[in-house]
Amino acid sequence: MGPIEFAVSTPATDDVLRENIAHALSLGLPEADCKVKHLNLIANGPSARRLRLSSLEGHTMALNGSIDLFTKEGGYPTYWIGCDPQENLANLLIDAPDKTIYLVASKCHPKVFDRLWDRDVRLWHVNDIPIPDKRQVPCAVSVTICALLLAQRLGYRSVDVHGWDCCYENERHHAGHELATGLPATSQRIRIKVGGEDNADYTDPTARYFDSNPTWACEINDAKGVLPVVRWAGTEVKIHGPSMIAAILPEFAA
Repeated sequence: MGPIEFAVSTPATDDVLRENIAHALSLGLPEADCKVKHLNLIANGPSARRLRLSSLEGHTMALNGSIDLFTKEGGYPTYWIGCDPQENLANLLIDAPDKTIYLVASKCHPKVFDRLWDRDVRLWHVNDIPIPDKRQVPCAVSVTICALLLAQRLGYRSVDVHGWDCCYENERHHAGHELATGLPATSQRIRIKVGGEDNADYTDPTARYFDSNPTWACEINDAKGVLPVVRWAGTEVKIHGPSMIAAILPEFAA
């Protein structure tokens, strides 16, 4: 007995569907989902240091230490987001702007909430620990992926991501607060080849090479599964800069 084959088809021809759509559009009815909310997601990779924040249109969301880029320009992001449970995360919020909305995961250290006691804090939850009666965002390797999933829940359908590098740049691994966080960001260093001939030769001129680490490689593997689902669910994601993720997933490169 061979494999079962399933056939899925629309119960009408394409011509009938086009006629039905044309009729519906001619009625002038209001759209259920007509406004595309746009978000600039500023990750903490070193390439974010070259970003002109004042040139960005729409809302902004700073991840972890990238908030430092805004304060150095005398500005502030629309949102800041964090989900790491280490107390050192609070070190990134010493000069927390008072006009920013702080999206703080419930698993964050109490010192983070202490630091933001007089700021606009909104709570969200990650599903690595079950929390009864609370909506939870799927757990991911990085705050960047969690932020994309939360942004979709907040109604954003167009997201430009900056500084999501997953690779070193001139020995730097963060856009800001590199020494202040105390968070382990420089584990075993590895070299990753993208494209080119299918062999282990690291001198292939047709390939691109990135200095990374196992944690970032795992993050990329997560992104390969999550990004197509986010797009399927209606949010267009564009990754800017010399990102290794954009090199591996060129369909999401800006």
